[in-house]
Amino acid sequence: MRVVPISLNVSRVDILACDVAEHMGALAAQYNLPPELMRIEITETAYTGESQAVDRLTADLHTRGFSTYMDDFGTGQSTLAMLKNVNVDVIKLDRTFVPDDGDQGRSTQIISSMLEMAQSLHLPIVIEGVETDEQANMLRQMGARYAQGFLYHRPMPVEDFEALLDGGAGN
Repeated sequence: MRVVPISLNVSRVDILACDVAEHMGALAAQYNLPPELMRIEITETAYTGESQAVDRLTADLHTRGFSTYMDDFGTGQSTLAMLKNVNVDVIKLDRTFVPDDGDQGRSTQIISSMLEMAQSLHLPIVIEGVETDEQANMLRQMGARYAQGFLYHRPMPVEDFEALLDGGAGN
């Protein structure tokens, strides 16, 4: 079966409850996975609520070879100053900014500005919540390189995911 990267979500509660970096390292060892195939997504609210703990965590994860993503950017109390100080590999812009039904208003301007800023910071950005070809095309025209959402795949049972990886019929 083909091996692909996986994302693991970490919340503020997880950070306070256990040694996340140690736990992820143990999982990588248990399943014989290279850390670069495990992408640790830390919710934006964890950065605003526990910034020192998150800073230590991201440094420890990076030392162990894991990539870190700031998930749901724009949903909490984020500030642009936060981007100056966080040590993440990728920003995931929350789905609430993706325009729907042809809306070309503020959402489009925010995404465009975020893409420009992320590019100047050499920080990849993933746009979450892409559900239609129209949205994907608009984002592509704006220069977005990465997106995720129901357009590409919906959550699925393990068996369906394994069939998808295996290149089964209809995939």
